[in-house]
Amino acid sequence: MNWRPLACVPQAQWSSSLLRDWIKDCSSLTARLKACCDHFQLQVKCQQFAYPDCTEQRILRLQPRRYALLREVYLFCDGEPWIFGHTFFPLTTLVGEQRRLSAIGTRPLGERLFQEPTLQREDFEVARLTPAHTLFHRTMQDVDEAASDLWARRSVFHVQYKSLLVTEIFLPAMRRFIRKC
Repeated sequence: MNWRPLACVPQAQWSSSLLRDWIKDCSSLTARLKACCDHFQLQVKCQQFAYPDCTEQRILRLQPRRYALLREVYLFCDGEPWIFGHTFFPLTTLVGEQRRLSAIGTRPLGERLFQEPTLQREDFEVARLTPAHTLFHRTMQDVDEAASDLWARRSVFHVQYKSLLVTEIFLPAMRRFIRKC
């Protein structure tokens, strides 16, 4: 997968300036979605211990074959899946006060993170996922719509010096309805 800094994506490669604006937005994606929707919903796809891939290990500075907690969710706007969230929490993050992050259930992670006074966010990396990518298949597995590619962004959050990697994939329904926001 070809992750690169957001600033390195040429203007001509963006399929939509509206989508680009959403991807570049550093504020809470959850809050922005809620402002667009009459009805917001979060559906947890999975929460389990798993091995991050090699790029996720690198960005989180994890040793190979180290488990982390994986949480995957769909964020729905008015019944349509707009975002797929794929988050890795290193086990060292889930101690002390941050242990609560492993038990947020159907509450959006963004709501919890953006209330945290010590929150710091690293710069975005972006990728255009194709069917050749495992994450593309994980994302589209429960989506009833076809896509040839998907834009994704990811960044590392630091809360009280503990890291987690949040990847957000922008789904086809969002491309159709984004103009209403």
